[in-house]
Amino acid sequence: MQKYRVTKNVLEVYEPEAEGWYTLATLHEPSGGDVDELLARANAADFLFQLLDDIDTTDDMAKKNDKAYRKRVQHLQKRRFKVANSDGYSVTFFNAAKS
Repeated sequence: MQKYRVTKNVLEVYEPEAEGWYTLATLHEPSGGDVDELLARANAADFLFQLLDDIDTTDDMAKKNDKAYRKRVQHLQKRRFKVANSDGYSVTFFNAAKS
C-alpha cells in the first residue's frame, strides 16, 4: 500500500525504492475536505490497483484450472466494495483512507 501525504497544496507519494516523497498533484487553495477527499481517492486507487494485481497473480497461479481461477476471482472482486459502490451508472467512493 502506498503512503500519501499533503503538504501545503501538494499531494505527494512515498517511493520506498528511492527513499523519498514525490509530487502526484498540486491543489489550488485546498480546503480540509478537499484534501481529505483527494487522499481518500488516492488510497482507493492504490487499493483497487492492488486488487487488480491480485487477480492477475491468481491468473498466473491457476493456469489450466479455470474453475479455481473463477472461484478465486469471484472472492477477490467483492473486496472492491470496501472502497466504493456503484449502481451501474456512477461510482460512489467511501472514505478509503483506512482501506
